[in-house]
Amino acid sequence: MTETNSLSGTVAVIGAGTIGQSWARLFASRGLTVRLS
Repeated sequence: MTETNSLSGTVAVIGAGTIGQSWARLFASRGLTVRLS
């Protein structure tokens, strides 16, 4: 059995401090569009 997880879309990260930027970088590296606020 093969399982494929594909993500597409936009993620909003509220807070652009150290942790928010880390999450944004992770999501962007997975191919998602990221918006920081």
